[in-house]
Amino acid sequence: MKKMEVKLADTCNDIMIMIDESLIPSSTAWKSFVFYYKMKDNYYMYLVEFKNDNERKKGSFLVTQSI
Repeated sequence: MKKMEVKLADTCNDIMIMIDESLIPSSTAWKSFVFYYKMKDNYYMYLVEFKNDNERKKGSFLVTQSI
């Protein structure tokens, strides 16, 4: 199970980096900005679903800070 969690975390982090470094900066329409920020929040939620309580609190904080 741990190996799957690591793979999920790596994939989510890679996607969030792509959103931050490529998709958001190249967006010109406000709808695109909203879509990408909502997508980023979803990936943060995916990450915290399999974490313990302390890591969930940290992840929940990151979700609120990503906006």
